[in-house]
Amino acid sequence: MNFKLLFLTLLICVTTFAQTKQATDKHANQTMLFKSEDIEREEGLNFYAPVDMSPDGIKNFLQQVYNRSEYFELLPTNLTHLLDFLRNGKKNNQSRAYIRSVVKLFSNKIKGVQYINAYAFSFMLADFPHLLSDYFLIKRPNGLNKYKEELNSILYQTFLAKYDFFKKSPQEFFDSLSQDIIETLQHDLPALSDDVGPDELRHTLVRFLEISINKLIWHPEEHTKIWASVKGISNQLEALMEHNIIDDANDLDDLYWTLIHRFCYFLDLAHADLPIKFLETIKEDIATQQLLLIELEEQEPLITSKRDHLLQAVRAGIARKQAIDKGIVVAQRR
Repeated sequence: MNFKLLFLTLLICVTTFAQTKQATDKHANQTMLFKSEDIEREEGLNFYAPVDMSPDGIKNFLQQVYNRSEYFELLPTNLTHLLDFLRNGKKNNQSRAYIRSVVKLFSNKIKGVQYINAYAFSFMLADFPHLLSDYFLIKRPNGLNKYKEELNSILYQTFLAKYDFFKKSPQEFFDSLSQDIIETLQHDLPALSDDVGPDELRHTLVRFLEISINKLIWHPEEHTKIWASVKGISNQLEALMEHNIIDDANDLDDLYWTLIHRFCYFLDLAHADLPIKFLETIKEDIATQQLLLIELEEQEPLITSKRDHLLQAVRAGIARKQAIDKGIVVAQRR
């Protein structure tokens, strides 16, 4: 894979296609996958096909899929194209600069969607530790192991052939030897000498997660899965910290607050369609389970805690649902 060509292609497309037309309004609870059968039939496109990671394949994806206004309707329920790019990065030992460009590419697109399906987001998040953790390693002790035999051969052959030159001009000898080694490693220099540091990449990822979590939505009819989904996402965010993808507890706390605010917003929108039992289960879990989501220490001791904020939203949902069930108020669906 030609890293420079790929990286340049991504950057050009981010700039060129930033003004993509936003899709028309859709109901926030929609969870059906979008498929433009007319476009696929007329133009031979497949919006769901994996990205061909050749330079031409990437260009075709960006022009024919990513840049389509219809992509605003597919992306909320299918984030696998992002995973395609990240897998390519891991497979071909691409640099942090590549990963940051990919994340920014999809982050900017997600800014234009109205919602993100929580289950699609969780599916994507599950692969992040495997695909991204290597980019945040402090050391890569095994990074050059595959070159051991080749480097040994270069050293042995050079000393054998140029030993007299070494004794006569050691500085010139080592300059020549260093150049031979650099040429041997040339293929992987982007990964070994990266112009984007771990903190820069980490910042881009945290921003991407914030934007995405702030658009999560669940379907009220799937009430047996919703709370488990919220807890699952909180655990997946914790796993990012365990793998050093997030290294600051404050960043994790911010993401947890975003998740709680978004879930509380969902409860406010959908309380009329949620059974009392569902809300009571959440209330019981808050009281009995040890969830890092609500137990992570607050940045300021005087503010309302995540636990109390969530509990207030659940109690309000229960009260409003009871009032609707008893006919005291009429449900107002937004």
